[in-house]
Order: sequence, then structure tokens, then C-alpha cells
Amino acid sequence: MLPALQQRGGHAAADAAARVVYACRTEAAELFARCEGILPAPESSHAIRVAIDEAVKCKESGEAKNIVIGLTGTGYFDMVAYGKYNDGEMRDVIPTDEDLQRGFATIPSFPGNE
Repeated sequence: MLPALQQRGGHAAADAAARVVYACRTEAAELFARCEGILPAPESSHAIRVAIDEAVKCKESGEAKNIVIGLTGTGYFDMVAYGKYNDGEMRDVIPTDEDLQRGFATIPSFPGNE
């Protein structure tokens, strides 16, 4: 969704949507850390957010479900990003095509990756 908005010139809408996604994910990560004592990696936080939302739906409907998530790692390497978000210092950075090409140029060649 976000790349489609950006391609159509909707950078402001895409940026706003990205901030909402990040806020929901960060809120879920912090709740999980407070309850479980583990700060999840940002990638896992998406699954945690969906699991929380699903649990709330089950509570409201009275439906019993087993909800399983995959915790793929801890977020301790992401502490700076979490801190910047909580302090209101998070910046949106959208790389240019030139930035991406410079990064791709540093990927080493190996058989099957040529």
C-alpha cells in the first residue's frame, strides 16, 4: 500500500500511513515487553499487534481461540529507534533510486547472485 501511494505522488499520505503503522507496532512491542519481559524485534511487532487485535475481538465476541505468533528475535539492537520514536525524534527517510543503487552495488557477487 505505501509504495503504491508513493508512486502516485501521495508521499504525504504514505508518510502518514507509515507513521500510524509504526505507532501501532511500537505500542504492541512495548505492551509485549511489559507483559513478557522481552522487547520484540520490530518485525515481530506486526504479528504481536495482529494477535492483540484478534484477542480483543475474541474477548468481545466470546469466541475461544488459540492465537500463535512467531517471535523472530529481540529488539535490543533497535533500542535507539525505539528511543527516538518515544522521544518524538523519529524521522521519515525515503531513499532515492540512487541511494538504493549505491546500496545494491555493495552486495557481493557469488554463484547464483550474478
